[in-house]
Amino acid sequence: EELIQNTPNATVFSAPFYWHAVAKDCYIYTDEQRSFAIPIGVSKKLGIETVYPPFFHRYTEILGDTSKFDKTHFENELKKRFPVGVLNCKTSLLENTPEKTHVYQLLTSETFKRKDQAKRMLKKAEKFGLKVTHSGEVEKLHLLVVELLSEKLSFYKSNEAERLETLIHAAHKNKKLITLACYHNDQLVGGMFGIKYNGTMLYLKGACSTTATKNGGMYLLMSTLIEESLAENLTFDFGGSRVEGVRHFNTRFNGKDQTYYEYAWNHAPFWYKLLQKIKRWIKK
Repeated sequence: EELIQNTPNATVFSAPFYWHAVAKDCYIYTDEQRSFAIPIGVSKKLGIETVYPPFFHRYTEILGDTSKFDKTHFENELKKRFPVGVLNCKTSLLENTPEKTHVYQLLTSETFKRKDQAKRMLKKAEKFGLKVTHSGEVEKLHLLVVELLSEKLSFYKSNEAERLETLIHAAHKNKKLITLACYHNDQLVGGMFGIKYNGTMLYLKGACSTTATKNGGMYLLMSTLIEESLAENLTFDFGGSRVEGVRHFNTRFNGKDQTYYEYAWNHAPFWYKLLQKIKRWIKK
């Protein structure tokens, strides 16, 4: 926690409550003086510990005194300890591993602008009679959001989706959770969760019924969360998605692309790679 406080612009993805909620296991790479630290998500697969990006977690970052961090030593120790891995990083970090880039979107009060589609959908929401308010019914909203999301993505019916519930409750317990509810004729038709941390509002998850979505419900929820965030001089973080449709939605509020980095390696024994192939074949 002290290293986080001493790290300018440290994100909520480094907060202990966030890591404990989303990661199965977490290792920390540091030096003897603990002048810096970088947390790593780890999972055991087929008996081998592997580095992996936890669900609902975008990237890891270096905390503390980055001048003491040795990229080469970190990469060597990482691969020595974990023969298989996928590591998402806030900055370009591994020099001898193939690098992919992904984007997420940020907003500030200077860049915020509703584009024509957003304006149309917000007028549609007003005409339809949708209303958005803050809500203290965290569990009720969580159940609704997961139910609506599971209609579109089977992932939200899996055990892994329970980590979202754990994260929501952890953020609520730490007084970081923002909860919005969307109503139509006093009926709850949607909800949205945000996490406020260190000068940034992170959009976590949200969903509306099909009818409410068609009538601008998600635009109204997101616009409300953005407006309240910017009124507090917070940076708004759309959370990031590799789905182009989601990125398009974010850019309707003029969200600007930010880059982060993915590294993957597989130096596992032959039998491990063979079992991976068999497992994939069985799933098909």
